[in-house]
Parts: sequence; structure tokens; C-alpha cells
Amino acid sequence: MNRKHILVADDEPMNRKLLSEVLDACGYRITAVENGAEAAALLATNDFDAIITDLHMPGGDGIELARQVRRSGKAIPIFLVTIDGESLAREDRAQVVLKPKPLSIRKLLEALETEFDKEPPG
Repeated sequence: MNRKHILVADDEPMNRKLLSEVLDACGYRITAVENGAEAAALLATNDFDAIITDLHMPGGDGIELARQVRRSGKAIPIFLVTIDGESLAREDRAQVVLKPKPLSIRKLLEALETEFDKEPPG
């Protein structure tokens, strides 16, 4: 079975751990980091099926990470978890799937499955 590989970037250790454990229990393979810079470094040498990132993090925020991914040409889904998504520029909102805080794990899992169902067979 090919488990989807998800990159989780969140500077809050408890959020990162909880999200990683839940996603792992749901059958996903998880790599977790604490900021956007670490995530960007991993993206340069690894393939991921999705990214879940917090917006505000020291060491590189989630929207800059999304911009880097899009500039690289990678068309992977990016889920941006934030309390203030409406403050983002329209072009930034268009690059991500906004997930409001507090995060609903059920809704996040549904959104992941929706994005993965869009993928062409291969």
C-alpha cells in the first residue's frame, strides 16, 4: 500500500505531535518540522503528497513556504492553518486551502481526501 506522505510544519510542539499522531493513525506517513525553513529544506530533497502548515511561525511562515512551493512548480496541496486567513492577499489565499483555528481534525481529514481524490490516476 502506498501511504500518502504529508509534511507537517508547526512551531507548537503539542500541535505538531497531535496532528502527526492522528494522521499516522489514519494511515498517512508523516514528517514533522517546527518552521517553514526546515520544511523548505526537506521539500528540496523529498517528495510529499501534501503540506499542512501553520501560518505564523518563526524561521519562515506558512505563506512564504506556500510561495516557495508554487515557485518550484510543485502542484501539491497546501493546507494553511490560521486564525486570520481573511487578512491574506487574494493571490496568497488562492495558493492554499485555508483551515481555520481551532482546527477540526475531521474537516482536515475530509479536505485531505478531497484533494487526493482530485489526483489523476498513476
